[in-house]
Amino acid sequence: MSIVIFLSFALQDLCSLMEVLILTYIATAVIAITFIGFLLWGLRGKQFEDDYAPPRRILFDNDKPEEK
Repeated sequence: MSIVIFLSFALQDLCSLMEVLILTYIATAVIAITFIGFLLWGLRGKQFEDDYAPPRRILFDNDKPEEK
């Protein structure tokens, strides 16, 4: 009889642990989908395309070399 009670408590603990894991997986999926959505939104809005600055940054560098 005590083995059955022990197994039932162990099963309840396992079920509560599984509920936490399922909630964690769902939360992780929602966060990942949100970040992917923001990335695609930025790519479609052409926020990562800068044709002017990189070549000009090399030519017009204002850093002066240090004198020794």
